[in-house]
Amino acid sequence: SAHSSRMSLESTVNSGGGDGKFCRLGRGDGASTEKRNTDPGERSGMVWTVMPDFEEYDEARDQFTWDLPSSYNPAVDFLRKHEDPDRVALEQAYPDGRREQYTFRELDQLSDRLAAGLAGLGVEAGDRVGVVVPQKPQNPIAHLANWKLGAVSVPLTVLFGTDALQYRLDDADTNVAIIDPAVRDDIDAVRDACPALEHVVEIE
Repeated sequence: SAHSSRMSLESTVNSGGGDGKFCRLGRGDGASTEKRNTDPGERSGMVWTVMPDFEEYDEARDQFTWDLPSSYNPAVDFLRKHEDPDRVALEQAYPDGRREQYTFRELDQLSDRLAAGLAGLGVEAGDRVGVVVPQKPQNPIAHLANWKLGAVSVPLTVLFGTDALQYRLDDADTNVAIIDPAVRDDIDAVRDACPALEHVVEIE
């Protein structure tokens, strides 16, 4: 049966990763294009990639594959490659003028805690996890937590109605949904129609 969970966990998930210098993002027709940052001082710089060129959507869908190092983890790459992890990574601005800042270290720690909670619910690599959270710090933290576990984030806007939520959660075989309290009633209304959905995690 499905269970709701409210998370505030302290344990840590250790995630592997490469040196963060480069990554080939795509391959099609046996080719990919990449730019490698060879200067350690430029490790936080942008990595430019050129996606393969396909004439038709069906051709791209049949032939495109990801070409990533086996140890690559996007959350680790984003959060742990910086020489100064206490640099500001994210700033939240509120309509009343308040601002909150989060460093790379803080985002790493917060997403570790959520990842540990998700792992405790049985989330594994390849599982689909819906994220129904507005554009606030909890949104990227939820995605980063999923990626640390190798789970597939299914981004869903809080503006969706019940029909749109049900279709996407069910079609993606979503195992877990991470939600904002504002959509609790809508999620409760569609849970029975989403048989794969085992857990709903509400974050504030």
